[in-house]
Amino acid sequence: MPGTAATCPSAVGATEEVHTQAENAQYVRKFQKGQVTQKGFKLVMASLYLVFVALEEELERSRDNRVYARLYFPQGAVEQELTFW
Repeated sequence: MPGTAATCPSAVGATEEVHTQAENAQYVRKFQKGQVTQKGFKLVMASLYLVFVALEEELERSRDNRVYARLYFPQGAVEQELTFW
């Protein structure tokens, strides 16, 4: 599929270092091992709230796009997650 990371090596290279850094962050390592507290998880989710809202807004705007429509999920999912936790 044109424009995907699989066919765009520069996109993969541009994000590889950032992904490696994220994977090696202490919180992510603990999360992967199931060693984070509910409170810690909730704090991280809350700190990323505006990022998630922006992503939801963009997905909403792109819901009819033939590529991005597959990523569509209803707005308000972030609030549901935070309420759950």
